[in-house]
Amino acid sequence: MESKDSLIKITLGILLVIVLLFLDYIKLFPSFISLLLALIAMFFVASSVFYKAVIDLRHLDFSENVLMSIGAIAAIIIGQYPEGLSILVFYIIGEKFEGYARDKSRSIIESLATLRPKVAHLYQGSELIDVKPKKVKVDDQICVLKGESVPIDAVLLSDVAVLNLSAITGESVPITYRKGEGIVSGAINEGDKFDCRVSKLYQDSTISNLLNLVENASIAKSKHENFIRHFARYYTPIVIGIAFMLLLTPLVIKEASFYDYVNRALVFLVTSCPCALLLAIPLAFFGGIGVLAKKRILVKGSKYISALSKLNYLALDKTGTLTKGDFTVSDIYTAISVDRLLYLVYSLEQYSNHPLAKSIVAEFGAFIKDNKAKITENSLFNIINLPSINTCIAANIQNASFSEINELVGYGIKGKIFNEELYLVNERYLEENLNLTPLDNLKDSLAVIYVTTKTQILGVIVLKDKVKDEAAKFVQIAKNLGVELELLSGDKENIVKEIAKEFSIDKAYGAMKPEDKLSHVAKVTATNNYVVGFVGDGINDAPVITCADVGFAMGKRGQAIAIDVADVIITNDNLFKVLEAKLIAKRLMKLITFLLVLILSVKFIILGLGFFGFASIWLAIFGDVGLTVIAVLLAMVTFTERFGRIEIT
Repeated sequence: MESKDSLIKITLGILLVIVLLFLDYIKLFPSFISLLLALIAMFFVASSVFYKAVIDLRHLDFSENVLMSIGAIAAIIIGQYPEGLSILVFYIIGEKFEGYARDKSRSIIESLATLRPKVAHLYQGSELIDVKPKKVKVDDQICVLKGESVPIDAVLLSDVAVLNLSAITGESVPITYRKGEGIVSGAINEGDKFDCRVSKLYQDSTISNLLNLVENASIAKSKHENFIRHFARYYTPIVIGIAFMLLLTPLVIKEASFYDYVNRALVFLVTSCPCALLLAIPLAFFGGIGVLAKKRILVKGSKYISALSKLNYLALDKTGTLTKGDFTVSDIYTAISVDRLLYLVYSLEQYSNHPLAKSIVAEFGAFIKDNKAKITENSLFNIINLPSINTCIAANIQNASFSEINELVGYGIKGKIFNEELYLVNERYLEENLNLTPLDNLKDSLAVIYVTTKTQILGVIVLKDKVKDEAAKFVQIAKNLGVELELLSGDKENIVKEIAKEFSIDKAYGAMKPEDKLSHVAKVTATNNYVVGFVGDGINDAPVITCADVGFAMGKRGQAIAIDVADVIITNDNLFKVLEAKLIAKRLMKLITFLLVLILSVKFIILGLGFFGFASIWLAIFGDVGLTVIAVLLAMVTFTERFGRIEIT
C-alpha cells in the first residue's frame, strides 16, 4: 500500500513539474498561480522530506533531507517554481530507487533465511512436543522426522541417519552418520526419523552462525567505506559553507546579481548531497558479499575484500585443505595369503563405525564382491610379504564368519573366528595390550592397522590421506596468479615434505604446534611485500587463522572455533573457492575504484561550474539524483550471476 501511494505521489509530482514548466513557458497566468500550485505539490509530494529535515536539523545533522529542503525553498523564493518542485520529486525518485537497490541486495542474503529451522520436536518423557528451536536446551533430546532439517547441532542417538548437507556445503550427495557422531543444523533428513541429543544452543548452532555471518557482513566496514563516511562528514559542511558564502556575496559585492548567486548557491546545495557515495559504494560491497555467499564463500565484512583482492601469499594446513581427511589403502604387509588377509579385514571392519574402517571396506569391497582378480603385486595396493606363518584362521577364512565382535574405542575392533580372537588395532594397542612389536619402518606412517591374533601379526594395512582431486590444479593456478604457497602441518615432517614435493610446493614445514604456525605466519605477515592468507579447519588452526591478513576456514569439516575466528569461510571445502574469492574481490575493488573516481569527478566538475555560474539547477539535479542512479546501476552489477562468474583455468 505504501509503495502504491509513493508511486501516485511521484507520478503526480512529475505531471505537476510538466505543468509548471508549461505555465512558465506560455506566461499567460499570474505567477502566484504557479507559486500556489508548486507549494501545494511540494506539500503533497514531499511533506515527509520536510519532516525528516526538521528532525535532522534538531540534531545538527545536515542530511540530504535538509539540503534538498533548503534547495527547494530557495528555488521557490527566487521564482524557480518548476526547479524547486523538481529538486524534491527527483530526490524522492532517487530515494525509491535506492530503496529498491537495498531491497535487492538484501534479497540475495535473505533468501538464505529460509534455511532457518522453524520447529524442533522435543521429547518430554515419552511424548513429543513442538517448540521453537530457541527454547531447546543443551542435552535435551529431540526427534528429526524424514524430510525435515536438523534444527540444532546435536549428537546422534539413533543407530544411523542419512543427511543432505547441500544447504551448508553445496554438495548434494547424502552423508551417512552413525550413532555418537555429531550432526549439524540445516542438514536435511533423507532417511528415517532419528533421535539426537542437543549439543549447542540454537543461537550457537551451525546454520544460525552461517546465516548471521552473511546477514551481518556489512558491519565490518572496508577502508573505502570508512573513508567515504569521513569524507562526507567534512565535505558536506564545507560545501554548505561555500553555498552560504555565495548566497551572501550580493551583500558584499553590489554589482553581483542576487538571482545569479542564489542560483549558484542552489547548485552547490543540491550537488553537495553525498547520496551517490554513501549508497553506491556500500551497495557494491554488499552485492559482492552476496554473490560470494551464493558461491559458498562467506566473507565476514567488506573490510576483508580489499585484503582478499591483494592476496599474494597463502599458507595451507595439509589435512582438510590439500587432502580430504579421508584415507585410502597404500601398502599391505602380509604373512599369509593376500586374498585371505583381505577377506579377514573386510569381514571384520564392516562392523566398525570408524572412518578408517569405512575407507578399508570401501576399497576392499570391490575385490570381495566381484569375486574375480586375485590381489597380486600388480594390484592397486603395494604388497610387501612378511615371513609366512600357518594359522587356523589363514587356512579357513573363505567360509568363515565372525562372532563376539567388540569395538575397541580409540584402538580398533576385535572379533572371534574359529574360536580364535582376531584384532584390527593400532600400534599403541599392539604394544600395550598384546605385547607385540610393531614394524620399525612403519613408525612414521600416518595411519597403520595391525591384523593380529593374541600371539602373532598376520598382516598390516597402511593408509594415507586422500589428496583432493583439485589440489594439483589449485596449486598450479595459484602460482599462475602470483600467489606464493607454503604447507604447514602438525603431521610428521616426512609426510608433509612428501605431499609438498608431489605438488611442487617449495616451502613445507611439518611437526608444527599451533604456536609454531602462529609465529611463522606472524613473521611472514610482518613482511611488507606480502598479504598473507591462511587456510585451515581445526581448533589448532584458530590462532594462526586470526593472525593472517585473511584467515580462511574450510567449513564442511571445520571445527566451530576455526569458523568463528576466520574472515572467510569456504562452506564446501573446495580449494578453488579460495582463488575465486581473490578474483571476485579483485574485480569488486576495480569497480569500487571506478565508482569513486566517477562520482567525485562529476561532482567536483559540477561544483566548479556552479561556483563560476555556468551550471543550472537542472545540472545540479543530475549531479545528485542522476549521478546516484547511474552509480547505483553500476553498483548493482555485483548482484548479477555474471559478476561472480570466474573462469579458473
